[in-house]
Amino acid sequence: RLQAELLERGLARHKFVRAPPEYYDRPLEFRRGVVGAASVHHLCKSIVMENTRAHPSGGRLPGAGGAAVRRLTDCSDPNNSKYYLVVIQYTARLNAEKLKHHIYKLSGGRVAKKWYNMRLAPEAASDELTGFEHNGVSPIAIRTRMPIIMIAELRPDTFFLGAGEVDLKVST
Repeated sequence: RLQAELLERGLARHKFVRAPPEYYDRPLEFRRGVVGAASVHHLCKSIVMENTRAHPSGGRLPGAGGAAVRRLTDCSDPNNSKYYLVVIQYTARLNAEKLKHHIYKLSGGRVAKKWYNMRLAPEAASDELTGFEHNGVSPIAIRTRMPIIMIAELRPDTFFLGAGEVDLKVST
């Protein structure tokens, strides 16, 4: 499924690597060697972040007492999405406040800052939205289309991340 989407999007330059079972129990330098990355900084992870204050302007369902309840999969507006998939280097630290500010800036101020509060999505929500389990999450061929934000500066620009299975990695 991932390979088909990569090829469909014109990304012919990619490779899949099967990792050994101890992959996540070992240091980043070991993981770098397994996949053949240029450095440990080229190892990335994909995480689903939830905007717990997403503005209720879109994708609503009637809820109890007539209140609006956002659909779990309402990610149609990249400037006002309930969920964002963030690709970040293992060697970096995700700053939820900076992420919130970045998304706010992308919206051009269309949605007030009070409508943004970013946190790691619950594992069950991540699994449902992406179709992948923990350590296998990939921005490629995800079940629910959602905004994808990559936080990385890489030279060379090739990086490795989860490929839909815990022991499968892909480089792009």
